[in-house]
This record gives sequence, structure tokens and C-alpha cells, in this order.
Amino acid sequence: MNLNLFDRIIYTFTQPYRVFSEFPEEIKPRDWLIPLAIVLLTSILAVWVTGSIWQRWYEEQQSELALSYPELNSEEVGEIDSTLQIFTDPQSRILWTTVAALLWFVILAGILLFMGSMLLDCEPTFLETWTIVIYAGLVYIPEYLIVTPIVLFTGQVSVETGLSLLLPDGMSDSFFYYFMRFIEPFTVWRIFLMSLGMTLFYELDFRRTMMIIYGSWLIIILCASLLFTNSGTGTF
Repeated sequence: MNLNLFDRIIYTFTQPYRVFSEFPEEIKPRDWLIPLAIVLLTSILAVWVTGSIWQRWYEEQQSELALSYPELNSEEVGEIDSTLQIFTDPQSRILWTTVAALLWFVILAGILLFMGSMLLDCEPTFLETWTIVIYAGLVYIPEYLIVTPIVLFTGQVSVETGLSLLLPDGMSDSFFYYFMRFIEPFTVWRIFLMSLGMTLFYELDFRRTMMIIYGSWLIIILCASLLFTNSGTGTF
């Protein structure tokens, strides 16, 4: 029996092979719109719940700004202050979160489209790669469910979930630290689902698809780690 829409959403976490292998050939708007709406609503809820933490962060940034840059005039301080308010005003944060999430999904779908055409020897469409990305994006739901309570408990707007948690504090500015910080279970899970989706949608070799997509991701995070290391006080 074919899976209905809500079965596919649930089985993405438990039986992803079945979800992508039995996906309808004709993708309808509801097939990706409802999962997308669920992800966006979850992210908006997380942003709303952590509002007090962001307000505290904003006040701390104001204090640090006044102490670190006493030479700034009132106009310059006002410009910086208006930028920081994006993260504290509830409506602005919700709008910013929604736009950023949509833009990120579009970028990922474009990357899969490029990789499929240039590296995986298939002929994907944007709608297909967009749908794969949306279903992989459902992993943000358990991520928010885990990270949001940690944010509330620690009072920190930024919570690490990567392998950098295993490193000593003395390595916090090193290349290895930034590299390990990018390797976190939810991202690995999402990339696995995207690899599986591409494999089953286009009948590709799973091992080769995994190697190309994960290999490309490793190259990206290596470059990002180098950038972070060389931009400040980081060391190798």
C-alpha cells in the first residue's frame, strides 16, 4: 500500500528508504508544502520560546559595545543597535528565521541540482531536489526539540551539538575545533537523507552518491574551518 502524506512525514525518521522509493512520480504542491510548513512552524515556536534569552543577549551586547567602543558617536551606536534589535523583536526574529530557512532550503536544492547534473550523471529537476531537501529538513524538528531546552537551561543563544564538545577548552580557537564543530549528528543525518533521496529518485549507486555528497560537504567544512581559523586568533 502506498504511503500517504503524513505517513511519509513520520516514516522519514523511521523508514526513509520506503519514503523515497515509494514517492509519487508526480510531485504535488502539498507533498512538499505541508512538511515545509511543519518545519517552519517548529522553528518559529523555538524562536518564540527562547525570546527572553535573546533579549538578555541583546542587553549584554549593548553593554559590551559601550565598553569596547567608547569612541562611537550616538548615530553609529544607533545603527548598530537597530541591527541587534532584529534578534530581540519577536516579529523581526520570526520573519528573519522564516526567510533564512527558505533561502537555505533553496540553496541546498540548487546544490543538489548542480551535483546531480554535473557529478552524479542524472537529470534532476529543481522541484525534485527541493522536495528531497524539504524531507531531509524534517530532521530540524528533533534538533529543535533537543536544542531549545538546552538554550533555556543554559541561557546561551548558541548551543554546540558537534564533536567539538569532546575537545578541551584550550583548543577553542584551533582549526581542529572549528572542523569538529561542523560535524554534528543532525547535519550528518540530513545529508544521509539527501543522499538516499537522490539515490532512489534517480536509481543511482548509493555508495557513489554518498561518497560524492559527503565528500563535497567535507571539502566545504574544511574551507570554512580554515576561514574561521585565519579570520581571528585561531591556530592549527
